[in-house]
Amino acid sequence: MSKRKTLIATYNSEVLKLADVVVVDVQCDYEKRELGNMRNGEADMAALEATMRTIGETIMPHCLVLIETTVAPPAQQNLWHGLFLKRHLLKEV
Repeated sequence: MSKRKTLIATYNSEVLKLADVVVVDVQCDYEKRELGNMRNGEADMAALEATMRTIGETIMPHCLVLIETTVAPPAQQNLWHGLFLKRHLLKEV
């Protein structure tokens, strides 16, 4: 990668078609319903949902997707599992 200069950081989703690996790091803000009460609220996952939809619609089947987020793994899986299965990017086990 360093010799061939193939590491790219971009906002252009068209290059996802060329990717072997995609690293996803999207901020998901926590919205509290009450001031000072962290137990009553939810994560705003709209940006992560939109990002995963774009990635799922664009990448090739061989592409590895690494997701870094504070969102709990089950919630992440709900976001991308159906989309990736639909495009045959993931095999049901």
